[in-house]
Amino acid sequence: MQTSDDSNPVLQSWTDDQGVLNYLTTVPTDGGWAKIQWNRGEVTVLDSLPSTGYESRVTRRNATRIQITFVSGGKTSQITAWWDNDQPKLDVNNGDG
Repeated sequence: MQTSDDSNPVLQSWTDDQGVLNYLTTVPTDGGWAKIQWNRGEVTVLDSLPSTGYESRVTRRNATRIQITFVSGGKTSQITAWWDNDQPKLDVNNGDG
Protein backbone atom coordinates (compact mmCIF):
# COMPACT_ATOMS: atom_id res chain seq x y z
CA MET A 1 0.00 0.00 0.00
CA GLN A 2 1.27 3.46 -0.81
CA THR A 3 0.52 6.26 1.62
CA SER A 4 1.55 9.87 2.04
CA ASP A 5 1.18 9.70 5.82
CA ASP A 6 4.16 9.06 8.11
CA SER A 7 2.12 6.69 10.31
CA ASN A 8 1.93 4.07 7.50
CA PRO A 9 -0.88 1.94 8.98
CA VAL A 10 -0.56 -1.85 9.10
CA LEU A 11 -2.47 -3.57 6.31
CA GLN A 12 -4.17 -6.95 6.78
CA SER A 13 -5.20 -9.06 3.79
CA TRP A 14 -7.35 -12.13 3.12
CA THR A 15 -9.20 -13.83 0.30
CA ASP A 16 -12.97 -14.07 0.74
CA ASP A 17 -15.30 -16.96 -0.21
CA GLN A 18 -15.58 -15.63 -3.78
CA GLY A 19 -11.79 -15.58 -4.21
CA VAL A 20 -11.55 -11.79 -3.98
CA LEU A 21 -8.46 -10.38 -2.26
CA ASN A 22 -9.42 -7.88 0.48
CA TYR A 23 -7.37 -5.46 2.55
CA LEU A 24 -8.18 -3.86 5.91
CA THR A 25 -6.55 -1.18 8.04
CA THR A 26 -7.35 1.37 10.72
CA VAL A 27 -6.13 4.86 9.86
CA PRO A 28 -5.49 7.40 12.64
CA THR A 29 -5.61 11.17 12.05
CA ASP A 30 -5.55 14.25 14.27
CA GLY A 31 -9.34 14.44 13.87
CA GLY A 32 -10.24 10.79 14.49
CA TRP A 33 -9.81 7.36 12.96
CA ALA A 34 -11.42 5.19 10.30
CA LYS A 35 -11.36 1.45 9.58
CA ILE A 36 -11.22 0.93 5.81
CA GLN A 37 -11.63 -2.15 3.62
CA TRP A 38 -10.45 -2.35 0.01
CA ASN A 39 -10.90 -4.82 -2.83
CA ARG A 40 -10.85 -4.49 -6.61
CA GLY A 41 -14.58 -3.70 -6.74
CA GLU A 42 -15.17 -1.47 -3.73
CA VAL A 43 -13.61 0.66 -0.99
CA THR A 44 -15.69 0.80 2.22
CA VAL A 45 -15.51 2.61 5.55
CA LEU A 46 -16.42 -0.09 8.09
CA ASP A 47 -16.24 2.20 11.12
CA SER A 48 -15.01 5.64 12.11
CA LEU A 49 -14.84 7.77 15.24
CA PRO A 50 -14.13 11.51 15.35
CA SER A 51 -11.91 12.88 18.11
CA THR A 52 -13.54 15.05 20.79
CA GLY A 53 -14.77 18.29 19.25
CA TYR A 54 -14.62 16.96 15.67
CA GLU A 55 -17.41 15.97 13.28
CA SER A 56 -16.97 13.41 10.52
CA ARG A 57 -18.31 13.10 6.99
CA VAL A 58 -17.90 10.28 4.46
CA THR A 59 -18.01 11.10 0.76
CA ARG A 60 -18.08 8.32 -1.84
CA ARG A 61 -16.47 9.54 -5.06
CA ASN A 62 -17.17 6.22 -6.83
CA ALA A 63 -17.20 2.52 -5.90
CA THR A 64 -13.43 2.40 -5.47
CA ARG A 65 -12.69 5.87 -4.02
CA ILE A 66 -13.89 7.22 -0.69
CA GLN A 67 -13.03 10.23 1.47
CA ILE A 68 -13.45 10.63 5.23
CA THR A 69 -13.22 14.20 6.56
CA PHE A 70 -12.94 15.20 10.22
CA VAL A 71 -13.63 18.91 10.93
CA SER A 72 -13.34 21.05 14.08
CA GLY A 73 -13.46 24.82 13.66
CA GLY A 74 -10.66 25.69 11.25
CA LYS A 75 -8.88 22.33 11.55
CA THR A 76 -9.49 19.56 9.00
CA SER A 77 -8.12 16.02 8.80
CA GLN A 78 -8.87 13.99 5.70
CA ILE A 79 -8.40 10.37 4.63
CA THR A 80 -8.74 9.46 0.97
CA ALA A 81 -8.73 5.75 0.13
CA TRP A 82 -8.90 4.26 -3.36
CA TRP A 83 -8.05 1.19 -5.44
CA ASP A 84 -5.52 1.66 -8.23
CA ASN A 85 -3.40 -0.71 -10.32
CA ASP A 86 -4.49 -3.78 -8.33
CA GLN A 87 -3.57 -2.33 -4.94
CA PRO A 88 -5.02 -0.20 -2.14
CA LYS A 89 -3.94 3.44 -1.97
CA LEU A 90 -4.22 5.88 0.92
CA ASP A 91 -3.63 9.58 1.46
CA VAL A 92 -3.86 11.20 4.91
CA ASN A 93 -3.87 14.98 5.29
CA ASN A 94 -3.82 16.61 8.73
CA GLY A 95 -3.56 20.15 7.35
CA ASP A 96 -5.51 23.23 8.42
CA GLY A 97 -8.58 24.52 6.66
